[in-house]
Amino acid sequence: MDCITNYSNIARNLQTIKIYLAFLLCIACKNSWSLPYNFETTRLKSTAGAGVASLLIDESTILNPAPMAFFNLASFYIQRSDQKTSTTENGIKKLMDDSSHIGFIASDSKGKFKGSASYHKYKEKDSQSKRWAFAISSPFGESSAIGLTYSTTKKRKANNNSESSHFVLGLSHILDESFSFGFTIKDPFKKGVEYYPTLLGMQYSYKRLITLMADIGGNYNLDFEGESMYKFAAQIKVFEDFFLRLGTNLDNMKDEKTNGIGIGWVQPKLSIDFAMKNTESTNLTTKNTQPTDIKENSFSLSYRF
Repeated sequence: MDCITNYSNIARNLQTIKIYLAFLLCIACKNSWSLPYNFETTRLKSTAGAGVASLLIDESTILNPAPMAFFNLASFYIQRSDQKTSTTENGIKKLMDDSSHIGFIASDSKGKFKGSASYHKYKEKDSQSKRWAFAISSPFGESSAIGLTYSTTKKRKANNNSESSHFVLGLSHILDESFSFGFTIKDPFKKGVEYYPTLLGMQYSYKRLITLMADIGGNYNLDFEGESMYKFAAQIKVFEDFFLRLGTNLDNMKDEKTNGIGIGWVQPKLSIDFAMKNTESTNLTTKNTQPTDIKENSFSLSYRF
């Protein structure tokens, strides 16, 4: 009898997911498809973007929407980041841009409906980007979940305005208390795009003292050789409620290498994070481009209730 009930619940969840999927696809098809700015939370900056398999709720509209299904709470998140972009010409470092970013995320995973919405604003010297995103998630079996994210980004620069929309499918599976796995694929129904990677992630935790994260992926529309991405990160408990995070990311699709470090103070209801992230250009010789260096500082606060 229990087995029949479980199958019935899974069937209802699948039917709900199909309705959500159809709705999001109808919205997405109305918009153009161009490359968006890569918005990240403070925690993701500290791990250099790694965390597809992490059980996170505030990142549901940013990285992988599926883990939201494992929570039973509501959350409000606010973030402020500053970024400086510089280049080196004839051995002299030159500041190219000084920008700022603010973000808000509201999530509600209480009850059967799991949903999240976010707004991010990125302001550069002569341009401005705004991103709205919505995520939904549902359990799939006892230890698995599936989620969908729809985002739209508007960029304004001088007299040139552009708009792009994107769709992310995410999966999560908890093997046991220590191991979890995650999978994301961006815009799976589009062809001919330049940068829409697929990521497979793994996370291992040892008694909440140390957590190891690894994400590996590539551009699924092209040959994976030369179009790969590797992210590795660790979280270490340093005091009772403080966690040190650090990560590295090698993105052969963007020709970038990223390093991040951060500290987080985590309470049952309140979390405060600070992170620093540095991104450098790679493969400059073959592309005959100037080296760029991007330094970011980020601060965030998350309240759960």
